[in-house]
Amino acid sequence: MNKSMLWAGRAAIGCIGIVLLVASGAPKPDPTLPTKGEVIYEKGITLVRQPASKVHTGSIHGQRMYQDNKGTWSTLNFIFNNPSDTVKVHITDTNGIAPGNSVQYVLYFKDAGAIIKGNNRFILNTANDFASPGPKFDFDFLIKVNNTDPNFNIDGTPALGGIYELSETDRTISISLFFNLYSGTPFSDIQKDYD
Repeated sequence: MNKSMLWAGRAAIGCIGIVLLVASGAPKPDPTLPTKGEVIYEKGITLVRQPASKVHTGSIHGQRMYQDNKGTWSTLNFIFNNPSDTVKVHITDTNGIAPGNSVQYVLYFKDAGAIIKGNNRFILNTANDFASPGPKFDFDFLIKVNNTDPNFNIDGTPALGGIYELSETDRTISISLFFNLYSGTPFSDIQKDYD
């Protein structure tokens, strides 16, 4: 047998092996995309004064689209359920609160139908100490899951999406909320613009 016939025989055996492998339906490995981080909601809103009712309101969807490591896009609806989930509230009183005085507001978390979510109403007391040298203009509050202060503890596991409303006031104020929520859901790509 000459060399060319030997090589032809080996090539034929190799081709038969490839055909058998393809015909056997051997599974191909699924391609996966690299994980780049955890889907989080990190965004602020400013509540807008409603002249007729004198309340300040704002709304958000509380959603973010993400792609998993298989390349599938999904929408994540955030809920307050992680011990690290917080809402930072900042109130600026244009005229300031004089020493020894205070003004109390109530912040409500409501659903899309304007119904309060559970017991999620928070008393925000903008107080200035008697010993203060002058008016106080800025006030900060931290509302969170599992807060040791029951006045600022988020009740249950409400959805982030909905309406945020500050009680009626005649004072000239601005109020902003900054949300920071964690999902534990990994992503390979994520929606940059969201609300």
